[in-house]
Amino acid sequence: MLERWRWYKRELIAIGLLLISTVGLYTINVPTLSQLTHSQLQLQSNQSQIASLQMTLRQKQAFNKKELPVLGRAVPKSPDIPAILVRTSALAQTAGVAIQAFQFGATSSAALGALSSFAITLDVHGTRAHIMDFLYKLEHETRLTTVQSVSLSGSANAQISTSILYTVYFEPR
Repeated sequence: MLERWRWYKRELIAIGLLLISTVGLYTINVPTLSQLTHSQLQLQSNQSQIASLQMTLRQKQAFNKKELPVLGRAVPKSPDIPAILVRTSALAQTAGVAIQAFQFGATSSAALGALSSFAITLDVHGTRAHIMDFLYKLEHETRLTTVQSVSLSGSANAQISTSILYTVYFEPR
């Protein structure tokens, strides 16, 4: 009987140790499982952000390939006054008006990151319809320009003289 008692005692000790180790492993694994779940959620969130950033990068690259040349023509890196004179003369000729005088204003220096500009005053002679066509073409020019003011003089049916003040923009160096 003593022998049997020792055997039960060893079994009880083994079962107790097994029970203690099982409870210990469970308490260790519970935080580990919650950490694993949290890590998986974080991984999914990071993968989603990566996919979004990759899509944004592809859109930016497509924009750069397609739109930057257009922006470069609209806002060149220098004033390029000879090109402005040639282009404005061509616009006037296609609109049917005659440029009587060009007058360039001073260049305005822009703050860092902003555009520089300069004003041009044109004295133009033509019919009202031709002058309106010229203004439309000037405002819709490839290069970024804004018409500041227009002053008309003369009768409505005949040739009239017009003074046009507009601003041309460029990117400062």
